[in-house]
Amino acid sequence: MKIAVVSDTHGRLSPAAEESIFSCDAVLHAGDFDDEDMYRRFNRRLVPFLGVRGNCDSWAWGGSLKDSVYTEYEGVRIFMTHRPQDVYRLCRREADIIICGHTHCHEEITTDGMFRLNPGSISRPRDGQAGYVILHVSNGSYETEYVPAESIRPAVSAKDQMPDDMLIRRTVKLTDRGLPVPEIAAKLGASPVLIDRIVRMYLTHPGIDVDGILARIYGS
Repeated sequence: MKIAVVSDTHGRLSPAAEESIFSCDAVLHAGDFDDEDMYRRFNRRLVPFLGVRGNCDSWAWGGSLKDSVYTEYEGVRIFMTHRPQDVYRLCRREADIIICGHTHCHEEITTDGMFRLNPGSISRPRDGQAGYVILHVSNGSYETEYVPAESIRPAVSAKDQMPDDMLIRRTVKLTDRGLPVPEIAAKLGASPVLIDRIVRMYLTHPGIDVDGILARIYGS
């Protein structure tokens, strides 16, 4: 499983970088979206997404973002907050990985038996390295891969990208034909995590249509 870890976008994210990030199975954002429009760009995608509130996210106070989140992927426990100095105050559970942003500097260190990851900033780096990190997670273990922004190129042209509604429609048809999630994902060239999410929603909400699935995913 591939998890994109990004931080400190500050209202700037190229379409190519966005597509690169959301080609992963899940996305984590360590804060400082800077404006609600940037947050919506992340939150409207079909790929599972979690974010935390940064010190520049004043629009989110009392709203859609928390100061910290705890999550787990394939047995790897992850705690995420924006500022490194807030970890000891907010982290109340054991974690294998601590994710922070705020410094705009890419860093990967191990202290007190915990791996600390700061992906840096993909738009406004202070260390000369613009980019993000991919966590490769499997069966309780993980590896990191740093993706420099300069290496990101559009994977496909806009006309080759399958619209969300078409992806859902085809997933539903293949589900009705009895195909399993891995086979559907392979046929459509989509993330198995994403396809599983669509299939579960379709099967647990009898009668739901494509617009209904989109509405539930986007929260509209």
